[in-house]
Amino acid sequence: MLSDAAAQVTEDRRIRDIMARLGVVGASEAMVRLFRIVSRISPLSQLPVLLTGETGTGKELLAHAIHALDPNRCKGPFIAVNCAALSPTLAESELFGYRRGTFTGAERDRKGLIRAASGGVLFLDEIGDLGIDLQPKLLRVLQENRVLTLGEDEEVLVNVRVIAATNQDLRELTNQRKFRADLFQRLNVLPVRVPCLRERTSDIEPLARYFLAKHSGLRPDDPLEIAPDFFEALKLLEMPENVRQLENIIRQAIVRKEPGIQLTLIDLPPEILLQLCKEGPVAHPTELQSQTPTPIRPSLDNDSGMEVLPLWEGLLRTYHGNLVNCLRACERSLLSVVMQSAHGNQSQMARVMGITARSVYSKLRKHGLQT
Repeated sequence: MLSDAAAQVTEDRRIRDIMARLGVVGASEAMVRLFRIVSRISPLSQLPVLLTGETGTGKELLAHAIHALDPNRCKGPFIAVNCAALSPTLAESELFGYRRGTFTGAERDRKGLIRAASGGVLFLDEIGDLGIDLQPKLLRVLQENRVLTLGEDEEVLVNVRVIAATNQDLRELTNQRKFRADLFQRLNVLPVRVPCLRERTSDIEPLARYFLAKHSGLRPDDPLEIAPDFFEALKLLEMPENVRQLENIIRQAIVRKEPGIQLTLIDLPPEILLQLCKEGPVAHPTELQSQTPTPIRPSLDNDSGMEVLPLWEGLLRTYHGNLVNCLRACERSLLSVVMQSAHGNQSQMARVMGITARSVYSKLRKHGLQT
């Protein structure tokens, strides 16, 4: 028992060392489990990998990690292709290449992205969006390691590892006949599911710090820190776009920063403040005239958990109960939310808020929110 526990500790330390060497931010148990799998499959150079998971979870970064840990391919190229962005009319020539004169505009030979990745990794992002007519040709590459260039009569051998990624359910796409079942089986040799941010909330804080440092150039004269309540609020948020959305929140907060060293709750984007308050969807501008805005009514019952407390408790902690500063912060948040709803139309804002347009203009100037 003790020897097994010691071996597990040693293995975890090895995995964390690998993650640190690759620059992976966060060391949650979910990420350690993920990289334990990655460390096992990376050396299997001849086998394709299928990465699945929600959007924004870092599938391309994981593909880079597999490439870096593959001893046979780490020195070869890493070619990334977004299948959703491929033009239907040019996709085949982009992937498989062409000979000069094959079609109008083909003024020189081009070997294509598959052959360009020879000796390394071809990363096919959004593989579920690959055209159905190209799928059998990709299957041929996976089965026979051969590519037929447009305008050529003979196939060319290619030595490439394919890593595909998707946020779609490929099994369901095969049932709908939108994705070939044989191609799915060929890709699904080494399946890896990338955990979403909800499954590794302990990584939110180091990720937020990383993004703060990454985008510090937005406020080069203001060294910033992140307040504890800001972290707590982030952990309560629904972030369907995962790490990508977290980065965007940090970037917006830096730009919106109120005077002071720390990023606090009031620096969060308006829609995030609404989410924290459990507010309903923001009304569309055409609805603003006919609807009375629903007031925010936070529950202060501690038995209800921390679902809506961070915003209000955070204001008190940030401004130490100072009424003037708390009211100023609330006024700025309300203005931001209404301005976003009205797309900056100050007349609409005045009607919603029950004040004059002149007052709206004055308050926007006061808070530096002029449109």
